Amino acid sequence: MTDHLSPNSIEIKKALQVILEPGQVTELRILGVRPGNSRFLETRTGYFDTDHLDELIAEIKSVQEAQGFYITLNPVVRGLHARAYNRTKKAEKGDSTSDRDIEKRRWMLIDIDPVRPSGISSTEEEKKAAGMVAREVRKWLSAQDWPNPIAIDSGNGYHLLYLIELPAGDNELLKGCLEALDEKFSTATVKIDTSVHNPSRVTKIPNTPARKGDHTPDRPHRMSRLLKVPDPLLVVSRELLQALAGTRESQPPSDTEPRAASAFNLRDFVDRYFPDAVGPRPYEVGEIYEINCPWRPSDGRSAFLIQLRNGALSAGCQHATCPGSKTTGNHWRDLRNMLECSSDGLGRKVQPGAKLKAQSEASPSAAKTSKRTEALEVMRWSDLKDKPVPEAQWLIHPFLPKVAFGVAASHPGQGKSIWSLAVAVGIATGLPVFGMPTSGPSGAGVLSLEDDRNVIHRRLAAIRESYGDAWTSAHDDLLDQNLRIMVRARTMLEALDGPAAALHLSGLAFELAEAMRTTRDRPAILFLDTLNAVHGEDENSNTETRRLTATIFALHDSLGCSIWALHHLKKTGNARNSPRLFERMDPELVRGASALVGSARAVVQFGWIQPPEAEKAGLEVENCHRRYAILGLTKVNDGPLSPWLLLEHSNRGGVLVPTRDGEKALAILRGGNTAKDLRAAELMLMDIHAGLDRAALKIKHYPNDPKADDRLKATLHDMRRRHQWLAKRTMDLTPIGFQKVRELGGQPQDIADPEDGEGQS
Repeated sequence: MTDHLSPNSIEIKKALQVILEPGQVTELRILGVRPGNSRFLETRTGYFDTDHLDELIAEIKSVQEAQGFYITLNPVVRGLHARAYNRTKKAEKGDSTSDRDIEKRRWMLIDIDPVRPSGISSTEEEKKAAGMVAREVRKWLSAQDWPNPIAIDSGNGYHLLYLIELPAGDNELLKGCLEALDEKFSTATVKIDTSVHNPSRVTKIPNTPARKGDHTPDRPHRMSRLLKVPDPLLVVSRELLQALAGTRESQPPSDTEPRAASAFNLRDFVDRYFPDAVGPRPYEVGEIYEINCPWRPSDGRSAFLIQLRNGALSAGCQHATCPGSKTTGNHWRDLRNMLECSSDGLGRKVQPGAKLKAQSEASPSAAKTSKRTEALEVMRWSDLKDKPVPEAQWLIHPFLPKVAFGVAASHPGQGKSIWSLAVAVGIATGLPVFGMPTSGPSGAGVLSLEDDRNVIHRRLAAIRESYGDAWTSAHDDLLDQNLRIMVRARTMLEALDGPAAALHLSGLAFELAEAMRTTRDRPAILFLDTLNAVHGEDENSNTETRRLTATIFALHDSLGCSIWALHHLKKTGNARNSPRLFERMDPELVRGASALVGSARAVVQFGWIQPPEAEKAGLEVENCHRRYAILGLTKVNDGPLSPWLLLEHSNRGGVLVPTRDGEKALAILRGGNTAKDLRAAELMLMDIHAGLDRAALKIKHYPNDPKADDRLKATLHDMRRRHQWLAKRTMDLTPIGFQKVRELGGQPQDIADPEDGEGQS
């Protein structure tokens, strides 16, 4: 848990003592808890009285990385204390507080949040806009003779808590108040939540972390805070509440009162997508349908749809292992988006409903839904010009960029499968790959449809061995927790039997997403080995290739990680007769329709070496086109191209490792002045490490040269951009640059590491 999001026991206790009255029993509800190494998140619940706040706080501090910590605002009946007496447990069906379990209403919550997609944190600009609305609401209510509220920063927005005295059943008085405030103050960018009027409403505990979605630079996780407590804290009278609502309490609707005409027509929805549903039948204050599980059809008729008389909708599944499990909340919005709003490209294995099933059978590569209604996001320069420009992100710096979709291509047998596995291991453990730092430890996955478990086992053992003493038992644990390898569940001969030969990414995407969500850390990369194995269509058809790439981008949207597909290059000559080196490192050589390279945000290529080239560069000539691989980032839509690497297959299970003096060999292969320029840059790098400044470098390397300033500037730029030896806009050595100094200057022990404070950086 990061320091700035660590709950402070003293501050939490102060906030609870303000919100809870002496002797009150409250439910503590902790959302999004991952127990141990479980693949599923769970909710924990428990009941505490105000004499045991220390135990409540201890439960909060014992949980790592929960999505949020909540309490019931209003006092619950004391009998619920026995459900989990001053402790928490996994929440099962019926364990949480219902509206019937509330003794009285003590608080009116005004929840002011910025409008944004669900499941993510707010930006600073969005939160600031919510703060302005919160101030306007407080000022306006004060002008109506309301007392001052408790002000809370909820992390993504703001809460105003007004002390009230009402029975649990207030005949929708608070609902009328919130609807009046919503009508008066809500804007296109800030919304007052009108759904928080129910008696058993929970609220975030001040001074605990708010984690919506992933932590990103522009949408960070934050700590909620208790901002202001008025002294004295006065009760809002019923008369003031009624004046705000604009009406006296109305009688609750009768059982025979029809649903509002504007309510969503659930019956039509069920007829369209779930023709085999059972129901409707009465359910509390509404009706319920029993349906076949849309998330996991093998669960049978375990799912449900509910609509209350007020139009509220709910969906979920009773099966504990289902993504729509009832213990994880209301899944109505996810279900409707999956079926109706747009085709997410994930191609669930079995789509519910006769119409969806027919569509899936008609086009097995991309099961489609009924319509697509995706809104456009309109961007203007004024929205961007004052914000910091985001830098390009890397999975392996400066070689493998973090992109939605990338392609790694080579001829067969050049080692791209073991390369992808080595990259996945490095990212999962946080260890360097080819001496370059990775972004890990993060989740990593490999879909391997051409190799079996034994091959994968041998390769993983070889990769692990290649790290030598740098590999520890902690890396074994990280590999187990963060790496997911999915192999074909049947033999190759069975797979070649008729239509089963192609597995289709659209049919595998759901299983891939489920597997990747079980990693300890957030998934960063998923390899598809190979693209041809999951294409299932004509790879030379732009239309069918776009369907495939749409599925890939949808998988990226679902997981938030880079999807890299391993693919082949077009045939161009042979080992002794092929295009020149720079012509062989061209993304246009990637096999298939042009839509593939056009859709890919980055392309990594494996180049090969001809025997005459190997002899010229001082490399082994025999089988050189298989022994060596030139690895290069030949296309990247957003970021700089990286330097090329010369790799060779080691004796450790065929693991690719950097070739000794690979840079010089590549310079010779490229020809022209490349080798000469490299040698000059190496000499300058040694002088920079020795402490020479720009003026001294100019005098030493370009004496009496009228264009010395320009030549020095160009060389330093090349050392930063192409070789990555120097940090941006400085003459500080990067880790790659320092490693190069060690290679050029002698044994590693002869040169001090600048991070140890003894060397020149």
